[in-house]
Amino acid sequence: MAKNKDEIKQKIILAAIEAIEKNGLYATTSRIISKEAGVNVASINYYFGSQENLIEAALNLTMDNAFLDPLNEFIKRKENLYNAFEHVLTDLFQGAVNYPGVTKAHFYSIFVHNDYEGMAAKRYNKFLNQITDVIIEVRPGLDKVKVVCSVMQIFSVLLSNIIFPHLYDKYSGIDFKKEENQKKYIKHLLEKFFRDGELIE
Repeated sequence: MAKNKDEIKQKIILAAIEAIEKNGLYATTSRIISKEAGVNVASINYYFGSQENLIEAALNLTMDNAFLDPLNEFIKRKENLYNAFEHVLTDLFQGAVNYPGVTKAHFYSIFVHNDYEGMAAKRYNKFLNQITDVIIEVRPGLDKVKVVCSVMQIFSVLLSNIIFPHLYDKYSGIDFKKEENQKKYIKHLLEKFFRDGELIE
């Protein structure tokens, strides 16, 4: 019974993610989510207590996918920092391209309410701190302030394309839905920060 309950909760969370992607964060309702999940509206309150709790659970799961999985891969590849960065940036880029609505939902409160204490801002900063700690661990001779600046610059460049995916369409004519273009963009970015596979101070 417990397994079945967990399966239903997971099904509702995944339906909430799809609903956010299709409709946007604030156009997503319990009715839309329940229809997507194939359950009645009362199930949302039963399993989550409220629509707000469900949305929080859905966004937490997508942030786990956005930050925890790439971080684990970064740690696995840490002896080759160029390769580690390339993998993480590619993963983040592809996730944002595949789920632009969810990505916007993560940053909504930052843009609209200037809220830098919310879940997304905290998770993003924690992720950057963890990336920096791994770099300092494997390259202890690097200046930490310079590493922090490099990490900020690398992720800021990617973030601009993630948050504003079509801002440069008319200028560049580049279709970033194509994986080959994502890889070229990331390679070109990393060339500014690495020489012979090593992070430049």
